[in-house]
Amino acid sequence: EGGDNDAMIDALLSEANNLDSGDVSFEPRKKDLLSLLKFHDSNNSNPSHKTKKDESFTGDSNIKIDKLIPPVVNAILSTGIPPAAASVVVSNIIPSAMPLLRLSHQERLLAAKSLHAEFYLLACYHLPLLVMHLDRHCPGWYWPRKEMIKIEEEENETNDGDDNRIGINAEGQVGKEISTETEVQEPDPERKNSRELEKNGLVPLSWFVTNFAGECGGANLEHKHLLPLWDHMLTRGDYSSKYFLALAVLDQKSDVLLMSRGEELSKEVEKVFSFKDTSYDEESFVGGAASSDSSASEDDMIAEWLSLAKSLIKCTPSSVIERLRTADDRAVTNAIQVHQAQANEKLKAQLEKEANEHEAALKKAREEREAEKKKAIIRARLTAYYRTHNPEKIDTLDEILKLFDGRIEVLNEKLKKKYGDGFLPDEEILQEHVSKQTRSFLMSVNQSVNMTKKHVANTLAERRKRNAKPVATVKSHTPVALEVSPTEVIPLICSTKGHHEKYHLTSPAPGSEGALKWYLVDCRSQAAAKEQGLFPTAVELSPEKLQDPDALLQLTEMFESLRGAVHICIMGEGFASLPVLYDVKGGEPKLLEDDAARTENVALFFLKKGFPFVSVLKGGFAAAHAFLWRKGPDLGLTPSDVLIGYDPIVSLFAQLEIARQEQEEFKNAPAREKTVRTLQKV
Repeated sequence: EGGDNDAMIDALLSEANNLDSGDVSFEPRKKDLLSLLKFHDSNNSNPSHKTKKDESFTGDSNIKIDKLIPPVVNAILSTGIPPAAASVVVSNIIPSAMPLLRLSHQERLLAAKSLHAEFYLLACYHLPLLVMHLDRHCPGWYWPRKEMIKIEEEENETNDGDDNRIGINAEGQVGKEISTETEVQEPDPERKNSRELEKNGLVPLSWFVTNFAGECGGANLEHKHLLPLWDHMLTRGDYSSKYFLALAVLDQKSDVLLMSRGEELSKEVEKVFSFKDTSYDEESFVGGAASSDSSASEDDMIAEWLSLAKSLIKCTPSSVIERLRTADDRAVTNAIQVHQAQANEKLKAQLEKEANEHEAALKKAREEREAEKKKAIIRARLTAYYRTHNPEKIDTLDEILKLFDGRIEVLNEKLKKKYGDGFLPDEEILQEHVSKQTRSFLMSVNQSVNMTKKHVANTLAERRKRNAKPVATVKSHTPVALEVSPTEVIPLICSTKGHHEKYHLTSPAPGSEGALKWYLVDCRSQAAAKEQGLFPTAVELSPEKLQDPDALLQLTEMFESLRGAVHICIMGEGFASLPVLYDVKGGEPKLLEDDAARTENVALFFLKKGFPFVSVLKGGFAAAHAFLWRKGPDLGLTPSDVLIGYDPIVSLFAQLEIARQEQEEFKNAPAREKTVRTLQKV
């Protein structure tokens, strides 16, 4: 293993630092790197990074190197700071800028998949045509590179065993890929297909885990390019930019990728993600001829790369950027919770197994005691019987009992015929006879009783779970597009510049610099939209219109003239957000599924036609109405003023808001006042 580590470190220094083993600075740098790796591992509080055979750390050959750590440490050493100071920098950068490195291999892989899912949705938002092309020819391309997944899974088997194999939950899983087929795919693909797609991943794990630092035996960005990127991210403390930097790389190579097919496309994608494309220079990013001044050219390349990323950020909703800024923290929290839940399930299963084994042992011991007691009674009775009828047989008592073991009633019948009476009482013979006939019946009754008890316990547990307070973080479906907040979209589509000046609003006014141009697409049914109210500037695309080819053609022609100039936001009913908004049940599962399916179908309608900037309004109309009701009055945007055909008496969401207000008002009221209020309602 020590030889493998040496070869891995040598390859890293050669690729990232352009150092050969014959260079004077090679051995000192290697020594400093190994020293820092030992220091980092010895101070790592997470024991899951070690295996049993390398707990001693008595020498370099015993180090089990995490393949993502050396590139990070090497990049810090390349700045020229002393190893002692570098150790302090490593101890501070990893927890703040690269928190996934603090996780175990199993937790890290789960968290990384969540980050890659976020990147995929961002790519769908900005580069839908490229994503559609990659999904068709390289399905699963956005997952972590398959070599690193294999390494991480091998570590999982070594450290945690086969029972702890993990997948990814709904929070981090992309439910479907964009297809060129006419029919819309099912919202929730089978887990088997999802696992198969994850094996086709091409994006390096280091892109989002270590901010492009690279990995041993994989892709490594040269330090002259890496350090300026780190300066940009670390000095600002905004780690959402790594997603836009990755997106800028795809955007720059989109023409080449769109012209490729099959194996050629896979090779081109691997070149892009490994930074081994020969066109990765200033000519690729700046678009001009290579300059004679290589240092200036490299600076131009980095500046252009950052400029492309900034232009993508400007075209991204602020609520999405805020979500990406906290993506690492959410991924770490989710991974730890999932891993803890798995550990709890494993512990529960182990405890149940031990309890069953203990119960079986007690039952066996009890049966053995009863059998011994019964044998002792039979022996005593048979001894007394022979003492009366045939004392000579007492010496052969052991042989007789052995011969008739399990057939005592047969022995009793023979003695009865020979001597006129038996040694067992008649009621015991009857009991033994009845026991034989009814044993199986009684056992089946006991099993039925136990099964009934378990069924009742499970029913009560399910009932408690249904009546429990809804958890806000649980999603009912996996998204197909980015979700944007109503607080960002609704003010822009409902207000004007004059409205902003009148109410002194701090958010960008519609049409001003920095404000995105939104088109709201209402995909509610015509009946629901008429009952709850309509946004005056929204484009109606109800399920009825989705079945009308002429209406779809007219809508497509309208949006074609606006392609790339507006951001399309899809708004559904939002029934899934009711537990979060009003602390109530979300309704029947079919109702939630139908609402999610309608919203996803409309989003996929635009995505499959290659429209960029397609998103879904988070919480749907329910969240939009809640925003207008709660915060609208301060902005001059009440539901009655904004919505067409809105009637608070008829609107379901208005009644829910009224009930919520009353609940808030009387939350801390005395019991007498609550009683009076209840009687008034009656």
